[in-house]
Formats: sequence, structure tokens, C-alpha cells
Amino acid sequence: MRRDGSSRFAPNNKWGYFPAVSGGWIISREDFFNSSGVVNNLKLRASYGLTGNDRFADYKWIGIITQGRTAFGTGLATTYYPSGITNPDLKWERTRQLDLGIDLSFFNNRIILEADWYRSTSDGLLLDVPVPVASGFTSVFKNIGKLENKGWELNIVTQNLTGAFKWNTQFNISANRNKVLALGEDNAPMIFTSAAFSGMQKKNIVGQPIFNFYGYQYGGVYLNQAQIDADPAHYATATPGDGRYIDVDGNGVLNADDRTIIGNPQPDFIWGITNNLSYKGFDLSFLFQGVQGGSLLDENIHRSLLYHEGRNYSKVLVNRWRSEQEPGDGYHYKLKVDLDGYEKTPSSYWLQDASYFKLKSLTLGYNLPAGLLAKVKLSRARVYLNGVNLFTSTKSLVIDPEAFSGGAADASRRGVNSNSYPTSRVISLGLTVGL
Repeated sequence: MRRDGSSRFAPNNKWGYFPAVSGGWIISREDFFNSSGVVNNLKLRASYGLTGNDRFADYKWIGIITQGRTAFGTGLATTYYPSGITNPDLKWERTRQLDLGIDLSFFNNRIILEADWYRSTSDGLLLDVPVPVASGFTSVFKNIGKLENKGWELNIVTQNLTGAFKWNTQFNISANRNKVLALGEDNAPMIFTSAAFSGMQKKNIVGQPIFNFYGYQYGGVYLNQAQIDADPAHYATATPGDGRYIDVDGNGVLNADDRTIIGNPQPDFIWGITNNLSYKGFDLSFLFQGVQGGSLLDENIHRSLLYHEGRNYSKVLVNRWRSEQEPGDGYHYKLKVDLDGYEKTPSSYWLQDASYFKLKSLTLGYNLPAGLLAKVKLSRARVYLNGVNLFTSTKSLVIDPEAFSGGAADASRRGVNSNSYPTSRVISLGLTVGL
């Protein structure tokens, strides 16, 4: 049982209570268990508990006063105005989680398997909730809604070779799915602008994953005037080579009502595999890591095509529409000096596949032999060469699909790359000695 207090909450709700319980059953130790020399360990695990979240900025529950400047007569005067709404009822965000797991090992622990399934429900989510601008504010920070996360994790460790040449492998893979269960009293959808330059929005809807991309569904290029005339929902300024957008509600008119969910920043699954090898004094280890699926917004590509800013255009535009005789790939529309109309609005055209594959790290080392160490009066000495982020293969056009604006911890910004600084490639040579 935990009793935690935080001054980030109003005085009446400063404290939270978070109990938890867990247990396990090692079946392989029971008298009735007969492994036949194959299964060495079999354990079932389960846990259930509550945790609390107070990770947000200080003084969020207090309606603070902000300083400004305004014209008064013939000069400027200092002003003060309320820039936030006081919420004395702000309280802990709570998460209830159930975990079920199994541990298995085979062939004298040559193969070890750990599998887990979990389901968590968070209520009282701490979010900036949009409010009508007539109130004089844009949002209020409050507890609202309920969110479900559920998924599975699998970890496998194998001792492939155990002689003079040793080799072991660790593989892990996991998948998570979340869903909005409730959004306040009327369950009204919540829309957030997650990318300032492109205006790309995200939308929370009951029954859908959290922070889905929201905008127009792109449908390819109008290859000729006949295709425009055949589309009752084409916009008035459309010409051959322009983009086509889907009339989602089917009423023959393209407008804001046709905006829809166009992408999910959550990956289908993530994985990693590490290999460790050693022979005599030499050792080698390397880690491959990857993500499959998910949507990613590249604001840099959007900006490079907007207002003809002089940046290098993306290589994919080599296959753009040029004329009816050179229609390109049918997806990338023609270039213009200035984008206009729906080409400037948030749409699925600007989303990319966030899948990637990385050689995350590689280390080659050598331990000096005992005879040499004795001569120089050292207990151990190892020289090594290490590399981090050596190679990336990705379907997206960004430098590093792992780098998000605002950091991966900010769920509202996940999947948004706005000239985000890429993960550095580091190569180092080192020496470790022991006296």
C-alpha cells in the first residue's frame, strides 16, 4: 500500500492511495510435476494494483496571472490578465492494471521464455481540455475520461553454443493497443493541434485509439479534366495534376465535415534482438531494434513544398504528375510556386509509414590474457570498440523516425517529426583496467 502526496494538486486532493497485490506459483516444484528432462522451470504469475500519475507542470490547478503590454494613450502600459482557469478539484490520475505471466525454461535452461499479458484502465486522465473561446480562455486542465491499454510482451533467451565458442541470443517483441473509453460527461470528441506549421490535428474519440491523426483522406491525383468532371465532390479550383480528396460523408460536397481519422501513431509491434558471442579473449555483441507500423507526420517535407521556400524537394516527387502524357505515379501531385486550397490542409498525403529497422549498437572487445596481466600487475584489462546508431533503414523520409517533437513521452506529439534532432551516431574506443 502506497500513500503518496503531491503539491501539484489542490489541497483537498493532495493525497492518493495505491494498493497492489501479486503472487506466483512455481508448478515445476510440485510433487506431481514431471518434466521428463525437457521443462526445467514452469511458473505462473499474476498481479493487480493501482498507480498514480502527477507528471505535469507545477501550478496547473491555479489560475495564474500573466503580464502583458497594451497601448494606452500615447504609450505602452503594463497589463495583467488571468491566463488560466482555477481547478480546485484536480486530483490524481489513477491506473488499475492486471498482469498475467508465465515463465518457462527448457533443456537445462538453454531456452528461457517469459510471456506476459496485461490490461490497464486509467481514469481521471490529466488533460488540457479545450473550452469555448468566448470564455476568454482556450483550455482548462482537469481530470477527464478513461483510457484502456492492453497488450502482450514476449522475451526469449537462448544459449546457442556453450563450449569454447559461446553464443547467446535475447529476442523480445511486444504490442500495445489503447482505446478511449470515456471523455467527460457528454463524451464529446477532443481535437488537438499537434503540429503548428502544418496545422495537423489529432482527435480523441470514444472507442478509438488515443491521439489519432485527423484530417482529409487523400485519394490520389486528378490525372485529367475528365476525372475532375466525374467527381461530384471536386473543389472549385481543382485542375489536372491537383490532389483529390475523399467525400467521406458522400453528400457530393467536399467540406470540413469530410475530415476523418487518417492515421494512428501507435506501432503494430516493436521488437529487438541482441546477440552476444565470445571466443577466448574476444567478445562481440550487437543489437538490432525495430518498429513495425504506425503513422508519422514529417513537417519538414510539408514545409519544403509550402510557399516555395527554396528547400530541397523530396526525391519521391520525381514521380509527380507533370502532364496527362507524364502522369507520374498517380499519387504525388504537380509542383506549384505556392500550394493553395486543400493541398495546404492536413491530410493523409502528409503521413508516412513509421516502420524502421536499426543496428542500435555494436561492441567488439578483447580481454588481455592472464599472463600478460600478471606482468603488468593488473587483475583485468579490456580494450573495446563501440558504435551506437550505426545503421537505420526506414520507409519514411525523415532522418530518424524515432525522434519526435516534444519527446516520445508526450503522447499528443507522438508520431510528429518537426525537424526533430536525430539520435546521434556515436563511435567510441575505450580501455577498462582493474588493479
